[in-house]
Amino acid sequence: MKKVIKKSLCALLALAMVCTGLVLPGTEARAATNVEYLDWDENSKTLVKKTTGAEVNVTEITSGTSTTWDEGWYIVKGSVTFNERISISSGDVYLILADNCTLTASQGIGLSTYKSDSLTIYGQSNQSGKLIAKGADGNPAIGSNNDGTDLINAKLTINGGIIEATTTGTGAGIGAGYGTNFGYLTINGGTITAKAGVNNGSSDYDSPGGAGIGSAAYDNRGLCSGVTINGGTVTATGGPGGAGIGGGYEQYARDITINDGTITAIGGAGRLSALIKKAEAAGGAGIGSGAGCGNGGTVTINGGNIRAIGGCHESYGIRASGIGNKWAESQTGPWMTLKINGGIIYTTSVDENAKGNQGSWSGVVFDGAAGKVYGSPNITGNIDLAVPSEVRSTGISKYTLDVPGGSTLTVGEGGSITIPSGGTLNVGTKENPDAKLVVNGSVSNSGTVEVYGDVEGSISGTVKYHYRISPTAPTFTNVEYGYTQPDAKEITIKNTGLDSVTITEVKFH
Repeated sequence: MKKVIKKSLCALLALAMVCTGLVLPGTEARAATNVEYLDWDENSKTLVKKTTGAEVNVTEITSGTSTTWDEGWYIVKGSVTFNERISISSGDVYLILADNCTLTASQGIGLSTYKSDSLTIYGQSNQSGKLIAKGADGNPAIGSNNDGTDLINAKLTINGGIIEATTTGTGAGIGAGYGTNFGYLTINGGTITAKAGVNNGSSDYDSPGGAGIGSAAYDNRGLCSGVTINGGTVTATGGPGGAGIGGGYEQYARDITINDGTITAIGGAGRLSALIKKAEAAGGAGIGSGAGCGNGGTVTINGGNIRAIGGCHESYGIRASGIGNKWAESQTGPWMTLKINGGIIYTTSVDENAKGNQGSWSGVVFDGAAGKVYGSPNITGNIDLAVPSEVRSTGISKYTLDVPGGSTLTVGEGGSITIPSGGTLNVGTKENPDAKLVVNGSVSNSGTVEVYGDVEGSISGTVKYHYRISPTAPTFTNVEYGYTQPDAKEITIKNTGLDSVTITEVKFH
């Protein structure tokens, strides 16, 4: 009986100490030195291993740690859960997610002062440490709060680990809170999943949502100054009317830059009341502005493998642009500026108003089902002409990629093009054959490949060549050919390999 009473008293004492913010014996903060973490190296453009050094004390976060974090270094080991919102109260906070740890912030993490405070999140070598953050009532899962305190100079940086950020209401998944501007978000690596917005339970009106990554809903502040993605695997889904990456409903993000990474950005469905203007009821862009936004912003893509899917209104069937800021009914500008200097980009559509400098683009861009090579890019990623299920639901059933006259597409070492049944790759046209495909990586064809221009390297599978006799003769693997003059009427082809060669048609132009 005495043991039972003793245990009960201990439990009550522990509960009282937790409720009053006192630290239980054995749960006080512990400090470590020489802790490994991953940091961004600007020269190699990758995450590299570093250590904090002997002079830096790294505080281990436990269940007894305060939810107010001041300037300094912190590390999470094992599983730790906080049921109150974590506040970055002052200075620069550095958080290391140890491999195999799980930090659950049930009310999210908020930077809370006007100064240029920052939160930097680091993974370790296996990048298996996880942060689960949840926001509500206009608060993002990670970012500013909804208290009206502008954080225009605040910085949030993610250097690896697994981040799962979800929010309800009008805040962004990661970025700005309702009515509170946020500064700059940089993702250098890791696996990041950010999702904003759910409906508010009303029978005739769904609460407008924020962006998956970027700004909150509505244009009364809640703006994110900038989003930069240098690497990692990022999946961002907007709330109702919000962009995947960019602006929430009636909002935009000032500057979005993607340099590398595997990015999937899905605009939130436009599930707003029928009383709202039809055009503003569309979904948010995959990358760009939310529904009903009358402002521009700049999106710059320098690399990466990107898929941008515009949100769709369930009743009207109106789909927003994959990239852009469409569906502001009275909008006359300023339009979004879209700069493409590299990358492989799949979109459900590119807003026509964002194509102002299309002539200077360089990269591979799919505008709906139609893909086009701009400039003469060298790709080291994979161009896959297979249509994933989430894109098929938008009405796109197959992809076609054109290398137009005047362009050269180089598939670099490690790069590839995969053409499934139903997919098509065209190198030049009969009217403009001045196109070239250089294969230093691999091209695998199970669909259709038609070549009017030049190909250097090999293509696996059946290829249909359309050649004109010219001073530079065509090159066939394991085939010898001969002719006299450019206007020759006769061409001799001799098979020197073991495979058969079939000529189905010869035309002289």
